[in-house]
Amino acid sequence: MLQQVFMSELDAGRRTVLAHGWHPDVPNGRQDTDPPETQDLTHPVTNAAVSSQRIRIVFDEVLYGNALEEIACRNGTFSRVPLGATPDDIANCAVADDLLVEFCKGPMSVCLGPDNVPVGVLDEDENGSADNTQMIDGAVKIVCGAINVPLNREASFWQPAGNQLVPAGQIPQNSLGPALIVVPDNGLLPSASTCHIEFAPDVTDKEFNQPCVPTGGVEDTDNIGDCAAGDLAAFSFGTESISLDSSVPTNNSTNIALNRNPLSFILSARPDAASVATATVTVMEGAGTRTDFTVGLNAANPARVEVRMAANLIANTMYTISISGLSDSFGVAIAPMSFSFTTVP
Repeated sequence: MLQQVFMSELDAGRRTVLAHGWHPDVPNGRQDTDPPETQDLTHPVTNAAVSSQRIRIVFDEVLYGNALEEIACRNGTFSRVPLGATPDDIANCAVADDLLVEFCKGPMSVCLGPDNVPVGVLDEDENGSADNTQMIDGAVKIVCGAINVPLNREASFWQPAGNQLVPAGQIPQNSLGPALIVVPDNGLLPSASTCHIEFAPDVTDKEFNQPCVPTGGVEDTDNIGDCAAGDLAAFSFGTESISLDSSVPTNNSTNIALNRNPLSFILSARPDAASVATATVTVMEGAGTRTDFTVGLNAANPARVEVRMAANLIANTMYTISISGLSDSFGVAIAPMSFSFTTVP
């Protein structure tokens, strides 16, 4: 079963929190003696960060890695490792080209090309570094509403080692195992969504039980309940709604210089660049409007939408800048936003 789930939550510092399960070394903030900076790290997540996200799923049993990762072949393709294959079977397909046909064969061999001709396992270098692997497509899924979130299959990986004891100098969210580390493409999740985890039917423990989520959720004890194989309904999480984090100038500020440029919306996460290009922006200048401006994303900070004026502002005037029509990279709409300021007399 899923013992713990760690993920990044949008709060002060975008902390990694324990979103499901329990661990004695992760404070829950329910004791008054806890330092404020460590309180409330264990709770169901309703505001998961939609950028730079990395999810660590800790299991109570080792899963079959064969159903989670596949290995790179010399011809550039990837091949699943047959169930029951041993390290020796892998080594037999990592020999010199002239020895492949002799050693890389049989039901446990990997990287067989057309007509069962071996192409060999792709080692990362000639000194015997670990073989290049990637997560099997569809082995694990993050589903947010109707969106099947694309995963970075190279950055995601299965870590069979580990236990519930925290090594010296480490913290549980980086060390507990066995664990599956799941990284969305570019670290991005859909905003304002409810998400859950799915596994392919062949992802099982060594007794062929499918993963399940215990019903206890986040509790004060390691007795977090039981679950039926394959039942994942007890865990879900919500993602942040992208909103206006701050603005330049700040909202309701006064005495703003007439040459202040650009005027900026700084969002809590980046919008889709294509939606910025088609967004509706209104610049109210007192009772009138301005149309001499361009809109774009800041190159260094993709969460910053800039409105660049073609000419100076007018003195002693209240401006209101509004934008609507933005969406995230998954097409989820971002609520309209605005800010106001007044220029110098």
